[in-house]
Amino acid sequence: MKDKREQLLEAAKELLWEVGYDEMTPAMLMTRGSAGQGSLYHHFDGKLGIAQAALEEVSKAEIAAIDELFRSSVDPLACIERYLQSPRDPMKGCRLGRLLHESVALDRRIREPIERYLSHVEDHLAAALDKAQKNGQIRSDVDLRHVAAALLACVQGSYNLARANMQVSKMSHSLGGAISLLRSLQSPLLPAARKRKPHARKSAKEFAEATPSRTRLRRRTPK
Repeated sequence: MKDKREQLLEAAKELLWEVGYDEMTPAMLMTRGSAGQGSLYHHFDGKLGIAQAALEEVSKAEIAAIDELFRSSVDPLACIERYLQSPRDPMKGCRLGRLLHESVALDRRIREPIERYLSHVEDHLAAALDKAQKNGQIRSDVDLRHVAAALLACVQGSYNLARANMQVSKMSHSLGGAISLLRSLQSPLLPAARKRKPHARKSAKEFAEATPSRTRLRRRTPK
């Protein structure tokens, strides 16, 4: 059974993802965490304190998941594509990145776990690209750090496009474009042993069409 501190932390993780920091209130935390005011202020230094602790745990969990994803493939380019095609909820946004749009992100305590996660993802992308370049899979003239940053920005930006237009398909189109960009960087003459089978991966077009192009989600009516 979870203690009150764990219950409050789980509540904070859920609320930060669902409504963000600005909309999250102590009352919501206590209700969701089945805890009283005494427990909240005994374990944490107010709203900022519990948000920081929750984001530290989320950051660690997301970093562990990314480590596992990039550890599980010998083909670096296929691994990058699997990252781009990972299941995501575009309307809820990135569990960490979405908070960068709020004023609280100016606080170093909130920003650090977010920055740590994003930097970790970018490092994995750059390392995979470097491995692919050394394998002769990517052209030698490609700036790997720039491409890694662009791929990460594409993932984070795809959340904004989907939310701004209330269309899930905006994310799939954006990430399908990122896959096309990645494939355009590949060396024109790959050794036969390194060529992939046509059915091994979804094409960028298939990925972009995975969600209906005009899918729309209704906007919530304020209560």
